[in-house]
Amino acid sequence: MTEETVSRKEASLLDILYLDDHIAVVNKPPGVPVVPSRSGKGGSLQELVGTHLGGARVYVVHRIDREASGVVVFAREKETHRALSLMFERRQVKKTYLALVRGRPHPAAGTIELPLKVDPDNPTRMVVAGTGGKPSRTDYRTLEVFRGYSLVELNPTTGRMHQVRVHLAAVGNPLAVDPLYGGGEAVYLSEFKRDYRPKKSREERPLISRLSLHARDIRLTHPVSGVEFFVEAPLPHDFEILLKQLSKYAAPPCER
Repeated sequence: MTEETVSRKEASLLDILYLDDHIAVVNKPPGVPVVPSRSGKGGSLQELVGTHLGGARVYVVHRIDREASGVVVFAREKETHRALSLMFERRQVKKTYLALVRGRPHPAAGTIELPLKVDPDNPTRMVVAGTGGKPSRTDYRTLEVFRGYSLVELNPTTGRMHQVRVHLAAVGNPLAVDPLYGGGEAVYLSEFKRDYRPKKSREERPLISRLSLHARDIRLTHPVSGVEFFVEAPLPHDFEILLKQLSKYAAPPCER
């Protein structure tokens, strides 16, 4: 995305998962912020959705990190925005994430309850709080284990900034890619393919070089119709390829 206002061509490439007169649910690609930056430069998902809808104003209900992918819900009018915001505040919305983490969680499933607060030395980070933090809870279960990595499903029941990332790092299993909280800069095939041979005169490209986190689905009650609905976002290409390569070359020894 360029440092210019988003174009209709860019907006036409949006992956709209659900749309009616009140709500728009979008599969956010990695690298696109949900809201415009403070500088006002660069595009945002909010602008892309508005452009896709013919220049209409859309309202932000919640956010996911810029370098994450997956489900994001927007309201198309103020009344719906108020209703959805209240549902999120009251924890009446269930969100599910998929994360590739380093190591193997112990136990394989459980709950992480650690209070969080803004890092006093860096307002762009969150830290586990000894005192004065906000209660934060993330339920998790391990879906698949590889050599050096695990695929984990997470359900945050609170919505603190960077909650999933901080909780995973705090228990010793940071996202595979998350330099801010102890993960790596990228994941390379050479890390786990035993017979990997680099190609001459060509630098190895990473399998994934952004947050290894995907907001897979969301379940909520429609604020107008009252009907419960569920929306799921397919894995983006980089995440899908990463898992295929791990399954092929990094299965635990007992499974090979």
